Amino acid sequence: MSNSFDREFDEASKLYQETLEELKIPQETCSKFESDTHPMSPNLYFQLCSVRGFQKLNGKDYPTYLAGWKERFSCAKKGREALENSSITTDEYMYTLATC
Repeated sequence: MSNSFDREFDEASKLYQETLEELKIPQETCSKFESDTHPMSPNLYFQLCSVRGFQKLNGKDYPTYLAGWKERFSCAKKGREALENSSITTDEYMYTLATC
């Protein structure tokens, strides 16, 4: 059992690092908690798995959680870009929010 957990944790840690590199997120700007700019660390994810209902809300495993976070990250990024664009109309902004 421990070997299986160690392997799963190692794979999650590798995936976390790859995701940070892919999205050009500097690791030094990350905390263990999730935000709109970086995912939850694998360490915290596995600690929270013992909380009833956590995996149901956040993903059955770390890759599933990370895929959901990347989707939310993309929506947040689109929203930030929309707000920075001074020529955006209210309708365009609302459309961006509705399609995320």
